[in-house]
Amino acid sequence: MENLEPSSPPVETAGELTLPECADLGACPGVKDALMLALAGGQGLKVDAGKVKTIGTPMMQLLAAAKRSFDLDGGSGMTVVNASERFSEVSRLLGLTAVLQVSEN
Repeated sequence: MENLEPSSPPVETAGELTLPECADLGACPGVKDALMLALAGGQGLKVDAGKVKTIGTPMMQLLAAAKRSFDLDGGSGMTVVNASERFSEVSRLLGLTAVLQVSEN
């Protein structure tokens, strides 16, 4: 099993949030804070899921809820980009591919 750094914080730049390799329950508070700031700022957000090697259901639920909030916000929008194979697989298994608009690789 790979040695992943547990719950490393998300990396934020203007309009972009990079999910950590280990996007488990412990990473949810930091990601939630970043999502709330972006939503409050009224800006669109790209969520880069390219580094994700492991992801839990709570993180996927958080992202689905955030996507809905961004959609209801009136156009600021949230998109998932560079989805890793694992992120895509978990979104498919949980039935969230369409909700999160994850492109099938």
